[in-house]
Amino acid sequence: LDARRDAIEAALLARRWARATALLEQLEPKRSIEQQLLRFARNLAAFEQHRPELAERLGAAIDPGPYRFIELPAGERSIIHAGERRLVACGQDPAATARRVVDQLLPHVEDGAALGVMGVGDGAILRELAGRRNVLPNGMVVPAVLVEPDLELVRACLMLHDFSQPDGPIARPAFAWCVGGDWPQQLQQLIEQQPHFSMPQHLAWNTPHAGAIRQTFDQLLEREAQQLAEVREAILARSRPRKFGKE
Repeated sequence: LDARRDAIEAALLARRWARATALLEQLEPKRSIEQQLLRFARNLAAFEQHRPELAERLGAAIDPGPYRFIELPAGERSIIHAGERRLVACGQDPAATARRVVDQLLPHVEDGAALGVMGVGDGAILRELAGRRNVLPNGMVVPAVLVEPDLELVRACLMLHDFSQPDGPIARPAFAWCVGGDWPQQLQQLIEQQPHFSMPQHLAWNTPHAGAIRQTFDQLLEREAQQLAEVREAILARSRPRKFGKE
């Protein structure tokens, strides 16, 4: 057993996520930390396959930083910030809260609009949205963008939840991950390079840093509105009749 745990540690340190996953799956019994590492390795293996740039960024450390895992009264596990002793999720029942949030958002999403998950929280809203496959009653798939500046919190969520399924938020192109301090640049690049994504119009706020994120997001909206106005003006200018002087 010790030799197997040494092999697991070596695979994790070498960032060999698929190898680490296979070794952790074989390990019985699994301690709580090993269950967390298994989910993390599965998720990173999925990122490596579908979003290699994020695998490199998120796999740079195997550490949730100041975040810890706790059991809530509803029986579900969630995440707290150890230093501040606060839940990162909204309420004592994250699953029920996530259902309510998604129930409120999806009916109001119009064709072509994107949904924004502003702050990963403990991952419950992302899990709920992925479970419904972002699908409206008319069968349309809604693009969803996750915005989270805190990479350590994202890593904690990847230890708490398994998002590695083929129809999960890592593999499916309908999800975008804008994570880390440069999330505004990632969001702009996403919209410029992937036409099926637009600036999110319907937002689920799930972060104690809402003020800072909202301020930056509003600036992005203003910039986009200004760019659209300039494009409109250019089109109108080309369509106006030209005036010619006398010969």
